[in-house]
Amino acid sequence: MEPRAAPSPASASWFTATATPMPIACCKRWRKELDLRSCWISDFGAEALGQAKQLVAEGCVALVLPWFPSSSINEVREFVARSPLPPSLPMAIPGLERHCFVDPARFGGGTQRATNLLHAYFQGLGAEHIAFLGPDSPSDTILQKALSAYICRVSRDGAASHCGLVRPGAAAMDQLAERWARLGRGLAIISYDDEHALRFMTAMHKRGLSAPHDFRIAGFNDTEASAFSDPPLSTIPQNFDDISEWLLNNALALGKGSVAQSPGNIMPRLLVRGSCGGRARIDDAFRASLASLGLLQVDGVDSGAAPPPSAPPAPSAVSAAATAAN
Repeated sequence: MEPRAAPSPASASWFTATATPMPIACCKRWRKELDLRSCWISDFGAEALGQAKQLVAEGCVALVLPWFPSSSINEVREFVARSPLPPSLPMAIPGLERHCFVDPARFGGGTQRATNLLHAYFQGLGAEHIAFLGPDSPSDTILQKALSAYICRVSRDGAASHCGLVRPGAAAMDQLAERWARLGRGLAIISYDDEHALRFMTAMHKRGLSAPHDFRIAGFNDTEASAFSDPPLSTIPQNFDDISEWLLNNALALGKGSVAQSPGNIMPRLLVRGSCGGRARIDDAFRASLASLGLLQVDGVDSGAAPPPSAPPAPSAVSAAATAAN
């Protein structure tokens, strides 16, 4: 699945990522092995270009940008145009498709599969209203992929769409919680990420409502906070092993003038915790109904009773230099 947030240090051994400053990793061939170098930048201007030139002097031949916010796309585009080394990127940017770690034609496919997985999962649990929650961020490509998958799914099902795109701060989330609370206990929410899911749970707590008794919810990213929320948040983790492998593969290829992009066929996994109230409902038949959408991995124990279904369940910033091509 495509990265929609910076990985934690435990998620990948070859770089450490936070929002700012941004990570840089460099690698070079030495005795047929890759020598990965890491460095940090605060922007993609003169500092990043200076670091890239230093990596060239150290023998690096390509770069990996493990992550950057969608708001930095224009700066990244300019950096790639001026960089002395070809960067491998974590997302598809128009005009820079060959730099993306995944086949651009399939970029966002993992996000769309994951959104469909959660929709089918909640349908199987008998949810009456399935909503989508995320940031008010028009420039976020991954958000657009998730939204399109959600809208297409509810349209095919002839169901009503409930989209809540909120700005930072408690006020916007409180207003959304007030509105969605009226949908009752048949509400299930697909959240763009764990952060928005946890914010929504907090807003509902203010109204005396909690998951999974009054609503169901699941997020993305499997952040540390998701495991320790009350109740623990069900979530789809990112496959950082696959992302980092293909970022490096493409970096190695770009250094030789070619590309090596992921086919983008990794299926998502759902970590079922307390917030979705589904653990007691998962049996072999339920798993089989979702087999084509990926594995359901039960993790943790539900902290409350799930709402009874009112209808029968539906069937159902400069990076890594590399020296060898993939």
